[in-house]
Amino acid sequence: MISFAHRKIEKDARVLLGIHALSSIIRIFSRVFLTIYFLKATQWNIGMIAIFYIIQFFTQTIVFYRLGNQVKCKNRMIPFRLSIIFYFTFLLLIIFLKDKVSIYIPYLAVLYGIAAGFYWLPYNVLLFDLNPSASRSLYFSYEKIMIDILSVIVPFFAGTIIDRFNSYDIIMVTVLIFMGLSFISSFAISIHVEGSNTSFSIKNFLSSLKTNSNTNVYTAYKGEFLRGLSYFAGALDIVVVVIIYMVFSTEFALGALTSLFTTIAILTSLFVGKFLNDKYFKLSIIISSIVLCLGTILLVFNVSNYSIITYNIVFSIAVSIMSILQSVYSYKVIDTDGLQEYRIEHIVVREAILNFARIISFLFLLIITKFGNNFNSLRIVLIILSLSILLISFNIRKFKVE
Repeated sequence: MISFAHRKIEKDARVLLGIHALSSIIRIFSRVFLTIYFLKATQWNIGMIAIFYIIQFFTQTIVFYRLGNQVKCKNRMIPFRLSIIFYFTFLLLIIFLKDKVSIYIPYLAVLYGIAAGFYWLPYNVLLFDLNPSASRSLYFSYEKIMIDILSVIVPFFAGTIIDRFNSYDIIMVTVLIFMGLSFISSFAISIHVEGSNTSFSIKNFLSSLKTNSNTNVYTAYKGEFLRGLSYFAGALDIVVVVIIYMVFSTEFALGALTSLFTTIAILTSLFVGKFLNDKYFKLSIIISSIVLCLGTILLVFNVSNYSIITYNIVFSIAVSIMSILQSVYSYKVIDTDGLQEYRIEHIVVREAILNFARIISFLFLLIITKFGNNFNSLRIVLIILSLSILLISFNIRKFKVE
């Protein structure tokens, strides 16, 4: 068994970890390369990409809410396995549609949103079900290591294959194989995980929040909104990918640079975890926000290969620090008195807030590109959303460290 300091990860949790790693490949591929694939299919219609993500996150939020009772009160494995089937179907349709994919982008967005909704809610609950509190931090550590490694390998490998054969088909089929393996592996989880006896109720959860005097809950939710608006899977992520491709013009360069920036983010995460003391958390977020804003100012005056690389290096370092520290605060909220029995409701509300913020960021991208579907429009979005990260430092100051 995987062990560290007399702790261990049991068999079912190890299987879940492996499934999560295999399934993450499609998400890494989609975030980096599928955006470029859709842009080429739509004759570089950036607005259509914004519409794809707006529909996806809206659908994902609805699925989270509708799925809440199933995940809380019934078997979590059924929707979890269905999510893998939905992901598989999504990619299979893209392969078969080829040049016609541009016509079906809104429908594909709905399918991807369903897949993501069916995946993330059960996964977050299974993570707690299969890991007792004593081994949970160890699970998180291995999860982060595995995803970080894949985030370095997948973009470089995919970019090389796409550039070498001038085709996305080979890498898409490879991803399909990994999704098939993750589905088969799900049957190796031997524990029959059933739900709780308490019914799923967002209304009761919100009522509980009103009677809870801990303002950290509201501060954490505001932080999630600002994360979704800025750097956490919102429009800023996609704009960075598109700008890198527009400047360097090849999938190989996109993959190689993405791997480089991810490596920098990993090294930053290791440094933060090893050396940063809790009492400097808030100060670190404030400094990271300011440094990122200074890096953003470079793009106001000069756009070149060097300024784009410099911005992304600064972005990788600053966002890594903020992401780790905000996650620490988010997990503190789960342990707040009165929230334990509403863990699933908390996840649904948190994800709804995140997705609402992401939708706003993509609506902003859509509106800006209506005035000009070009590089300068993307630069405006990049600068404004990057500067919005400053708001995170103002919000985090309100969090009371206990």
